[in-house]
Amino acid sequence: MRRLALLLAVVVGISAAGALAARNPHAEKLRLTPEGKRLAKRAVLRSSDLGPDWTPISLPSDDSSLTCPGFDPDLSAFTINGKATATYVHSALAQISSTAEVYASRAQAAGDFKAGARPQLAACLRHVMDAAFRRTTGGLEASVVSSRMVQAPRLGERSAAYRVISKVRVNSLALRAYSDLLVVQRGRTIAALVFTGIDDPVPSQTTYGRIVAARMR
Repeated sequence: MRRLALLLAVVVGISAAGALAARNPHAEKLRLTPEGKRLAKRAVLRSSDLGPDWTPISLPSDDSSLTCPGFDPDLSAFTINGKATATYVHSALAQISSTAEVYASRAQAAGDFKAGARPQLAACLRHVMDAAFRRTTGGLEASVVSSRMVQAPRLGERSAAYRVISKVRVNSLALRAYSDLLVVQRGRTIAALVFTGIDDPVPSQTTYGRIVAARMR
């Protein structure tokens, strides 16, 4: 079960990062600065935001390209000055990944958000997740049931939200997995929160989004 939660978080986390900064010819330029890194680190969720049942974990970094049929926004005009990530797992196998990217200007952050946080991203998330599920082994079978853009809470200057529901079978156990992506732009920063829940969505998603949005600059 823990392996399933990690798989879902990694797959959706890569997809979320790709929506903001896919490493391909259309990707943003990466020019990290001390100020940018500080602002990105300031924005992501902290252990004190979540409570004692949440434990920080490390996931492998991945700058893989997000390539999907019909979704390849050209973000090459934008420059990222700071990046940060924090991931937490709950005792009930829920998981939250929080990422932040700081751009060279507010106009660049807004432009990047508008180019990437589009309805077509839902189909791309499905494509990426199903491809990852097909590569899994060890008695785990999974496939995406639905992937769609949903109404986002009003956070920051702009926000977008997506929900991916997957059916999962682990040996004889059948489950549903909920992977929710919340993307927020405020000032020079774009933040993404990925919530992974088994059988039920992770609660309090808007609350966590507000916490992050309040720190973005």
